[in-house]
Amino acid sequence: MSKNLIVFSLLTIFLLVSCEETLYKEPQPGGVKEQKSFPEKIRGTYITGDGDTIVIEEKQVVELKKTMISKNSPYVLGDSIKLKKYKHYLFVSYLADNNYWSTILIDYKQKGYLHLYQIDPKSTKIKALKNITKVEEFKDESGKTDFLLLNPSKREWKKIIKEEIPQIIETYRKVGD
Repeated sequence: MSKNLIVFSLLTIFLLVSCEETLYKEPQPGGVKEQKSFPEKIRGTYITGDGDTIVIEEKQVVELKKTMISKNSPYVLGDSIKLKKYKHYLFVSYLADNNYWSTILIDYKQKGYLHLYQIDPKSTKIKALKNITKVEEFKDESGKTDFLLLNPSKREWKKIIKEEIPQIIETYRKVGD
């Protein structure tokens, strides 16, 4: 739930800040079983430092902005939003307009917090990423990078995480208990 909301919130923020994005050929990580619901231990209400709130339920996330409920909310696990668990991360993949997937990694091992990560195509760590997995670069009409396309294996994800290539994009703190 929180992951879907987080994915959409972060995806929206990320796309507004940069035309470039990192996309995937399939929900990530490939070869990992899809989860049908959010883990019980992360369900609840979370808030950012800016006061935006998400409510994670069994199979959906509701996003509450400081002034309104997000018009795209709730985000429900299904055909266009996939949830997978690998190592100590939850991977939330959202089907983008071009039929590729955008993915957010959620680290939930710190009790009461969700830390969201994404691979930034402008990062100085992209060179290291290219040494781990194949990276396809797609350009727009003007020749500027539009997006990067990846399809890392589980083994490659292990290296990507170890090299700290995904960068933190948001932290949510659990409210109450």
